[in-house]
Amino acid sequence: MTRRPRIADLGRHGWTMIEPLVCGVVPVLFTTVVLLAASRHGYIAVDFHHHFWPAAYDVLHGVSPFPAAHAKITLGSFIYPAFAAVLLVPFALFSRAIGDPLFVVILAAALFFTLRLLRIRDWRCYGIALAWAPVFHALHTANFTLLIALALAALWRLRDRPIAVGLLVGCVIALKIFLWPLVIWFLAAKRYRTAAWSLVFAAAITVASWGAVGFAGFTTYPRMVETFDRISAPATYTLVGAGVKLGLGQTAAEAVAGVVVHRVRHGEGGHGGPGGDGLVVAVPRVRVAGAEVELQHGY
Repeated sequence: MTRRPRIADLGRHGWTMIEPLVCGVVPVLFTTVVLLAASRHGYIAVDFHHHFWPAAYDVLHGVSPFPAAHAKITLGSFIYPAFAAVLLVPFALFSRAIGDPLFVVILAAALFFTLRLLRIRDWRCYGIALAWAPVFHALHTANFTLLIALALAALWRLRDRPIAVGLLVGCVIALKIFLWPLVIWFLAAKRYRTAAWSLVFAAAITVASWGAVGFAGFTTYPRMVETFDRISAPATYTLVGAGVKLGLGQTAAEAVAGVVVHRVRHGEGGHGGPGGDGLVVAVPRVRVAGAEVELQHGY
């Protein structure tokens, strides 16, 4: 007697047939087609094109990439740390027409090697990651997110080598200051040498980078960041941005965000069983509630 195929068997067989399409072909085609279409309209590598390349070009020609001391800060001002401009100086040797796609390709390679360093061997993960919104956003805007992810993956693989890890952490902190809690993590894990090397390299890279631009903007940098944060708040994916969009003033929105963060940290953050479940639940909530970092960097 012939056994009738079960619905579950048919479902598994059907998924096996379309799996390469869904997890491989579609993500690659979608990302490629959309990026090519964006490039035809001049809307590709937005951050690199409008912020990073001009800053690197300025550094290459001995000009400060930062606004003058009393210049008006706008959304087009370069407000990244000096290391960001110095790091990309080699790209200023090319025109933006070459540099834009070249940097996007490097970021795509960074995604691949990040997954490889994390020992991810399932090919489906690569396709799914390529179609993931934060990854697509990072490729489209050409920001530092994927390079930071690569550095953090390398950090994990080299975690028992204090000097190498310290150099990586020093670079990412000099590039994005919000990654400084990595040093606290090393201290909590009793990796004191790694924490010390991280601080040494972060300080050395920061000072050397600012020195490369003649320390222009060094003393006014905190004010620049504060001003930029205020004028860009309505466009950010934060509680402050949401409050401003809902009609609250900047001050009121910041006050609401502060109350929420305080409530999460000191209210829910302290509850949890012996296994520390409260902390596991609270940490993502604090990040969502309190981060003044764009949503794409929070994933």
